[in-house]
Amino acid sequence: MKREDFIIKYKNASSNIDHDLIKRVINDSIECNPIECGQRGHRNLIIVMEELAELSQQISKRLRDKYDRISLLEETADVILCLEYIKNIMDFTDIEINKAINVKINRLRDVIKAKGFYK
Repeated sequence: MKREDFIIKYKNASSNIDHDLIKRVINDSIECNPIECGQRGHRNLIIVMEELAELSQQISKRLRDKYDRISLLEETADVILCLEYIKNIMDFTDIEINKAINVKINRLRDVIKAKGFYK
């Protein structure tokens, strides 16, 4: 999306999220692409990888003081939507994701508690 378009739409956007709309649009995006390599969502997973790389690039720029906040925000939003692609394509349930998150956050908490830091 063009930066200027993003900024204009961002200023007028609601902060409320319609999770059902996100699920429907993500599913429509997956289903409108042909099955390639015998895998549903093949093209969407390529997009996921590209978006992850773009976020990585923005984080790198942030660490070098060469970023702008809007670009980092936009790429973060893209990656959050990409996580919905992965959930849908891999048929992960919210329960499975929540359990995995709990395992990971508890591990992080334990490392910080034991070491006083995380790296």
